[in-house]
Amino acid sequence: MWAALENSVGKLLGDYWAGIESRVEQVSGSFSSEESQKILRESGHEYLITALKNMAAAMVLFWNASDLRDRSLLETLYNDVIGLSSTTLESPCLHPLKVNRLSPVSSTVNAHIGSLHNFCHNYDAMVPDMRRRGLLRTVSKFVNIESSGKLIYTRSLAILVCSYLITEDDSEAEITLGEAEIQVLINMLRNAMYAKGYHCMKSGFHADELLQGINNISAVEVNKRLLVKGKVLPLLVEGMKTEVVSIQLAAARAVWSLAFDGDNRQEIIDEPGCIEGVYSRFMNSCTCNISYVPYTLSKCVYIPACLPFSLPPPISAQTSERHTPKPKKKINTPTHKTKKKKKKKT
Repeated sequence: MWAALENSVGKLLGDYWAGIESRVEQVSGSFSSEESQKILRESGHEYLITALKNMAAAMVLFWNASDLRDRSLLETLYNDVIGLSSTTLESPCLHPLKVNRLSPVSSTVNAHIGSLHNFCHNYDAMVPDMRRRGLLRTVSKFVNIESSGKLIYTRSLAILVCSYLITEDDSEAEITLGEAEIQVLINMLRNAMYAKGYHCMKSGFHADELLQGINNISAVEVNKRLLVKGKVLPLLVEGMKTEVVSIQLAAARAVWSLAFDGDNRQEIIDEPGCIEGVYSRFMNSCTCNISYVPYTLSKCVYIPACLPFSLPPPISAQTSERHTPKPKKKINTPTHKTKKKKKKKT
Protein backbone atom coordinates (compact mmCIF):
# COMPACT_ATOMS: atom_id res chain seq x y z
CA MET A 1 0.00 0.00 0.00
CA TRP A 2 2.75 2.43 0.99
CA ALA A 3 4.70 1.69 -2.19
CA ALA A 4 1.66 2.61 -4.27
CA LEU A 5 1.33 5.91 -2.40
CA GLU A 6 5.03 6.76 -2.46
CA ASN A 7 5.73 10.45 -3.05
CA SER A 8 2.00 11.23 -3.09
CA VAL A 9 0.83 11.17 0.55
CA GLY A 10 3.84 13.20 1.64
CA LYS A 11 3.16 15.76 -1.09
CA LEU A 12 -0.53 16.02 -0.18
CA LEU A 13 0.31 16.56 3.48
CA GLY A 14 3.00 19.06 2.49
CA ASP A 15 0.49 21.11 0.52
CA TYR A 16 -2.02 20.82 3.37
CA TRP A 17 0.55 22.06 5.89
CA ALA A 18 1.62 24.93 3.62
CA GLY A 19 -2.01 26.11 3.44
CA ILE A 20 -2.39 26.01 7.24
CA GLU A 21 0.92 27.75 7.82
CA SER A 22 0.21 30.54 5.33
CA ARG A 23 -3.19 31.35 6.80
CA VAL A 24 -2.00 31.24 10.41
CA GLU A 25 0.85 33.65 9.66
CA GLN A 26 -1.70 36.14 8.31
CA VAL A 27 -4.05 35.89 11.30
CA SER A 28 -2.00 35.35 14.47
CA GLY A 29 1.61 34.89 13.36
CA SER A 30 1.84 31.44 14.96
CA PHE A 31 -0.02 28.87 17.03
CA SER A 32 2.89 27.87 19.24
CA SER A 33 1.29 29.27 22.41
CA GLU A 34 -2.08 29.26 24.14
CA GLU A 35 -2.38 33.01 23.50
CA SER A 36 -1.93 32.68 19.73
CA GLN A 37 -4.54 29.89 19.59
CA LYS A 38 -6.93 32.10 21.56
CA ILE A 39 -6.53 34.79 18.88
CA LEU A 40 -7.43 32.25 16.19
CA ARG A 41 -10.60 31.23 18.02
CA GLU A 42 -11.76 34.75 18.78
CA SER A 43 -11.19 35.90 15.19
CA GLY A 44 -13.34 33.12 13.77
CA HIS A 45 -10.46 30.99 12.51
CA GLU A 46 -10.90 28.00 14.77
CA TYR A 47 -11.05 25.83 11.65
CA LEU A 48 -7.26 26.22 11.45
CA ILE A 49 -6.89 24.46 14.79
CA THR A 50 -9.19 21.70 13.50
CA ALA A 51 -7.03 21.45 10.39
CA LEU A 52 -3.97 21.07 12.60
CA LYS A 53 -5.69 18.23 14.48
CA ASN A 54 -6.20 16.48 11.15
CA MET A 55 -2.54 17.01 10.32
CA ALA A 56 -1.50 15.52 13.67
CA ALA A 57 -3.74 12.47 13.14
CA ALA A 58 -2.23 11.83 9.70
CA MET A 59 1.33 12.10 11.02
CA VAL A 60 0.56 9.67 13.87
CA LEU A 61 -0.21 7.05 11.19
CA PHE A 62 3.25 7.58 9.71
CA TRP A 63 4.76 7.45 13.21
CA ASN A 64 3.11 4.10 13.96
CA ALA A 65 4.05 2.66 10.57
CA SER A 66 7.70 3.63 11.05
CA ASP A 67 7.82 1.39 14.13
CA LEU A 68 7.29 -1.80 12.08
CA ARG A 69 11.03 -2.32 11.33
CA ASP A 70 10.50 -3.45 7.76
CA ARG A 71 13.34 -1.93 5.72
CA SER A 72 11.51 -1.59 2.43
CA LEU A 73 8.58 0.05 4.24
CA LEU A 74 10.92 2.34 6.17
CA GLU A 75 12.65 3.47 2.99
CA THR A 76 9.29 4.27 1.38
CA LEU A 77 8.06 6.16 4.43
CA TYR A 78 11.34 8.02 4.83
CA ASN A 79 11.45 9.22 1.23
CA ASP A 80 7.82 10.30 1.48
CA VAL A 81 7.86 12.33 4.70
CA ILE A 82 11.43 13.39 5.48
CA GLY A 83 11.09 16.65 3.54
CA LEU A 84 7.73 17.35 5.17
CA SER A 85 9.11 16.72 8.68
CA SER A 86 12.11 18.94 8.08
CA THR A 87 9.96 21.79 6.73
CA THR A 88 7.30 21.49 9.45
CA LEU A 89 9.72 21.41 12.39
CA GLU A 90 11.50 24.50 11.01
CA SER A 91 8.25 26.46 10.65
CA PRO A 92 8.14 29.77 12.58
CA CYS A 93 4.54 28.90 13.48
CA LEU A 94 5.87 26.29 15.95
CA HIS A 95 8.46 28.44 17.73
CA PRO A 96 8.84 29.09 20.56
CA LEU A 97 6.73 26.13 21.66
CA LYS A 98 4.68 27.01 24.76
CA VAL A 99 1.64 24.76 24.71
CA ASN A 100 0.47 21.86 26.85
CA ARG A 101 1.07 18.25 25.87
CA LEU A 102 -2.56 17.71 24.74
CA SER A 103 -2.48 20.54 22.24
CA PRO A 104 -2.70 19.58 18.53
CA VAL A 105 0.49 21.61 18.08
CA SER A 106 2.51 19.41 20.44
CA SER A 107 0.83 16.29 18.98
CA THR A 108 2.00 17.31 15.50
CA VAL A 109 5.55 18.00 16.71
CA ASN A 110 5.69 14.72 18.63
CA ALA A 111 4.53 12.72 15.61
CA HIS A 112 7.24 14.24 13.39
CA ILE A 113 10.03 13.83 15.94
CA GLY A 114 8.79 10.34 16.91
CA SER A 115 8.95 9.25 13.27
CA LEU A 116 12.52 10.57 13.03
CA HIS A 117 13.44 8.55 16.12
CA ASN A 118 12.04 5.36 14.62
CA PHE A 119 13.94 5.97 11.38
CA CYS A 120 17.18 6.39 13.37
CA HIS A 121 16.63 3.44 15.69
CA ASN A 122 15.24 0.93 13.20
CA TYR A 123 17.30 1.76 10.12
CA ASP A 124 20.58 3.54 10.86
CA ALA A 125 21.45 3.83 7.15
CA MET A 126 19.20 6.90 7.13
CA VAL A 127 21.19 8.76 9.78
CA PRO A 128 23.85 10.26 7.42
CA ASP A 129 21.14 11.75 5.20
CA MET A 130 19.37 13.22 8.23
CA ARG A 131 22.64 14.84 9.31
CA ARG A 132 23.12 16.22 5.80
CA ARG A 133 19.65 17.76 5.91
CA GLY A 134 20.57 19.65 9.10
CA LEU A 135 18.02 17.85 11.25
CA LEU A 136 20.33 17.95 14.28
CA ARG A 137 20.03 21.74 14.39
CA THR A 138 16.28 21.53 13.65
CA VAL A 139 15.43 18.98 16.35
CA SER A 140 17.77 20.48 18.95
CA LYS A 141 15.45 23.52 19.13
CA PHE A 142 12.94 21.26 20.87
CA VAL A 143 15.53 19.98 23.34
CA ASN A 144 15.92 23.39 24.92
CA ILE A 145 12.26 24.38 25.17
CA GLU A 146 10.98 25.44 28.58
CA SER A 147 11.69 22.61 31.02
CA SER A 148 8.15 22.40 32.37
CA GLY A 149 6.27 19.15 32.81
CA LYS A 150 3.90 20.18 30.00
CA LEU A 151 6.36 19.32 27.23
CA ILE A 152 8.56 16.72 28.92
CA TYR A 153 7.65 14.09 26.33
CA THR A 154 8.51 16.39 23.43
CA ARG A 155 11.89 17.14 24.99
CA SER A 156 12.51 13.44 25.59
CA LEU A 157 11.80 12.58 21.95
CA ALA A 158 14.05 15.39 20.76
CA ILE A 159 16.90 14.26 23.04
CA LEU A 160 16.72 10.70 21.70
CA VAL A 161 16.75 11.84 18.07
CA CYS A 162 19.68 14.17 18.74
CA SER A 163 21.53 11.29 20.40
CA TYR A 164 21.65 9.52 17.03
CA LEU A 165 22.65 12.62 15.08
CA ILE A 166 25.37 14.14 17.28
CA THR A 167 29.00 13.20 16.74
CA GLU A 168 32.22 13.97 18.57
CA ASP A 169 32.79 16.86 16.16
CA ASP A 170 29.53 18.66 16.87
CA SER A 171 30.01 22.03 18.54
CA GLU A 172 28.10 23.29 21.57
CA ALA A 173 26.61 26.00 19.34
CA GLU A 174 24.81 23.33 17.33
CA ILE A 175 23.36 21.39 20.24
CA THR A 176 23.67 21.84 23.98
CA LEU A 177 22.69 18.96 26.26
CA GLY A 178 22.92 20.19 29.82
CA GLU A 179 22.41 18.35 33.10
CA ALA A 180 18.63 18.90 32.98
CA GLU A 181 18.26 17.37 29.52
CA ILE A 182 20.42 14.35 30.31
CA GLN A 183 18.56 13.85 33.58
CA VAL A 184 15.32 13.54 31.60
CA LEU A 185 16.80 10.59 29.71
CA ILE A 186 18.14 8.96 32.89
CA ASN A 187 14.75 9.31 34.60
CA MET A 188 13.02 7.62 31.65
CA LEU A 189 15.58 4.79 31.79
CA ARG A 190 14.95 4.36 35.52
CA ASN A 191 11.20 4.08 34.91
CA ALA A 192 11.76 1.54 32.12
CA MET A 193 14.21 -0.61 34.09
CA TYR A 194 11.71 -1.16 36.88
CA ALA A 195 8.63 -1.48 34.67
CA LYS A 196 7.01 -4.69 33.47
CA GLY A 197 8.75 -5.91 30.34
CA TYR A 198 11.28 -3.07 30.69
CA HIS A 199 8.84 -0.82 28.86
CA CYS A 200 8.14 2.65 30.25
CA MET A 201 4.41 3.29 29.77
CA LYS A 202 4.83 6.99 30.60
CA SER A 203 7.32 7.65 27.79
CA GLY A 204 6.47 4.71 25.51
CA PHE A 205 10.13 3.64 25.23
CA HIS A 206 11.77 0.30 25.91
CA ALA A 207 14.90 0.13 28.05
CA ASP A 208 17.15 -0.91 25.15
CA GLU A 209 16.04 2.16 23.14
CA LEU A 210 16.93 4.43 26.05
CA LEU A 211 20.25 2.68 26.63
CA GLN A 212 21.05 3.16 22.95
CA GLY A 213 20.32 6.86 23.42
CA ILE A 214 22.73 6.99 26.34
CA ASN A 215 25.40 5.25 24.27
CA ASN A 216 24.90 7.76 21.48
CA ILE A 217 24.97 10.80 23.76
CA SER A 218 28.19 9.61 25.42
CA ALA A 219 29.99 10.08 22.09
CA VAL A 220 30.36 13.73 23.13
CA GLU A 221 33.08 13.96 25.77
CA VAL A 222 31.33 16.42 28.09
CA ASN A 223 28.26 14.19 28.26
CA LYS A 224 30.25 11.22 29.63
CA ARG A 225 30.80 13.01 32.90
CA LEU A 226 27.26 14.41 33.07
CA LEU A 227 25.80 10.91 32.69
CA VAL A 228 27.84 9.50 35.57
CA LYS A 229 27.06 12.52 37.74
CA GLY A 230 23.40 11.90 36.95
CA LYS A 231 23.63 8.46 38.62
CA VAL A 232 23.36 6.32 35.49
CA LEU A 233 25.84 3.65 36.68
CA PRO A 234 23.43 1.83 39.08
CA LEU A 235 20.94 1.56 36.21
CA LEU A 236 23.61 0.08 33.94
CA VAL A 237 24.38 -2.52 36.61
CA GLU A 238 20.68 -3.41 36.74
CA GLY A 239 20.66 -3.67 32.96
CA MET A 240 23.52 -6.19 32.99
CA LYS A 241 21.61 -8.30 35.54
CA THR A 242 18.58 -8.76 33.29
CA GLU A 243 17.97 -11.81 31.12
CA VAL A 244 17.28 -9.67 28.03
CA VAL A 245 20.38 -9.88 25.82
CA SER A 246 19.80 -6.57 24.02
CA ILE A 247 19.62 -4.75 27.37
CA GLN A 248 22.71 -6.57 28.70
CA LEU A 249 24.74 -5.60 25.64
CA ALA A 250 23.59 -1.98 25.59
CA ALA A 251 24.33 -1.56 29.31
CA ALA A 252 27.82 -3.07 29.00
CA ARG A 253 28.65 -0.91 25.98
CA ALA A 254 27.53 2.16 27.92
CA VAL A 255 29.94 1.30 30.75
CA TRP A 256 32.70 0.82 28.18
CA SER A 257 31.97 4.20 26.57
CA LEU A 258 31.77 6.09 29.87
CA ALA A 259 35.08 4.59 31.02
CA PHE A 260 37.00 6.66 28.46
CA ASP A 261 36.54 9.73 30.68
CA GLY A 262 39.33 9.90 33.24
CA ASP A 263 37.09 11.28 36.00
CA ASN A 264 34.63 8.41 35.54
CA ARG A 265 37.11 5.56 35.91
CA GLN A 266 37.30 5.44 39.70
CA GLU A 267 33.51 5.74 40.01
CA ILE A 268 33.09 2.79 37.63
CA ILE A 269 35.52 0.76 39.74
CA ASP A 270 33.74 1.77 42.97
CA GLU A 271 30.21 1.10 41.69
CA PRO A 272 29.08 -2.24 43.23
CA GLY A 273 28.66 -4.92 40.58
CA CYS A 274 29.67 -2.72 37.65
CA ILE A 275 32.93 -4.25 36.43
CA GLU A 276 31.98 -7.68 37.77
CA GLY A 277 28.78 -7.44 35.76
CA VAL A 278 30.65 -6.81 32.51
CA TYR A 279 32.97 -9.77 33.03
CA SER A 280 30.43 -12.24 34.38
CA ARG A 281 28.04 -11.57 31.50
CA PHE A 282 30.44 -11.55 28.59
CA MET A 283 33.59 -13.52 29.41
CA ASN A 284 31.94 -16.85 28.62
CA SER A 285 30.83 -15.75 25.17
CA CYS A 286 32.87 -16.50 22.09
CA THR A 287 30.98 -14.00 19.93
CA CYS A 288 33.38 -11.46 18.48
CA ASN A 289 31.18 -8.39 18.87
CA ILE A 290 30.66 -9.14 22.58
CA SER A 291 34.10 -10.25 23.73
CA TYR A 292 35.80 -6.92 23.00
CA VAL A 293 33.79 -5.16 25.72
CA PRO A 294 35.56 -6.39 28.90
CA TYR A 295 39.06 -6.16 27.42
CA THR A 296 38.67 -2.62 26.19
CA LEU A 297 37.15 -1.81 29.57
CA SER A 298 40.06 -3.36 31.46
CA LYS A 299 42.57 -1.32 29.44
CA CYS A 300 40.56 1.83 29.89
CA VAL A 301 39.82 1.55 33.60
CA TYR A 302 43.15 -0.02 34.63
CA ILE A 303 41.53 -2.54 36.95
CA PRO A 304 43.57 -2.75 40.17
CA ALA A 305 44.82 -6.04 41.59
CA CYS A 306 42.91 -5.47 44.82
CA LEU A 307 39.52 -6.15 43.26
CA PRO A 308 37.75 -9.21 44.79
CA PHE A 309 37.89 -11.20 41.55
CA SER A 310 40.57 -12.18 39.08
CA LEU A 311 40.54 -11.55 35.36
CA PRO A 312 40.38 -14.68 33.21
CA PRO A 313 42.57 -14.96 30.10
CA PRO A 314 41.25 -13.50 26.84
CA ILE A 315 38.43 -15.38 25.17
CA SER A 316 40.55 -16.00 22.10
CA ALA A 317 43.11 -17.73 24.31
CA GLN A 318 40.45 -19.73 26.10
CA THR A 319 38.93 -20.77 22.79
CA SER A 320 42.22 -21.77 21.22
CA GLU A 321 43.20 -23.80 24.29
CA ARG A 322 39.82 -25.47 24.38
CA HIS A 323 39.87 -26.51 20.75
CA THR A 324 43.56 -27.29 20.22
CA PRO A 325 43.93 -31.08 20.20
CA LYS A 326 46.61 -32.52 22.45
CA PRO A 327 49.45 -34.34 20.64
CA LYS A 328 48.98 -38.08 20.68
CA LYS A 329 51.65 -40.37 22.04
CA LYS A 330 53.52 -42.25 19.38
CA ILE A 331 52.95 -45.99 19.46
CA ASN A 332 55.58 -48.13 17.85
CA THR A 333 53.72 -50.63 15.76
CA PRO A 334 55.46 -53.34 13.73
CA THR A 335 55.58 -52.67 10.02
CA HIS A 336 55.48 -56.40 9.10
CA LYS A 337 54.49 -59.63 10.72
CA THR A 338 57.28 -61.65 12.33
CA LYS A 339 57.50 -65.32 11.36
CA LYS A 340 57.12 -67.88 14.11
CA LYS A 341 60.10 -70.10 14.71
CA LYS A 342 59.54 -73.72 13.84
CA LYS A 343 60.24 -76.29 16.53
CA LYS A 344 63.08 -78.70 15.80
CA LYS A 345 62.17 -82.33 15.54
CA THR A 346 63.87 -84.47 18.08
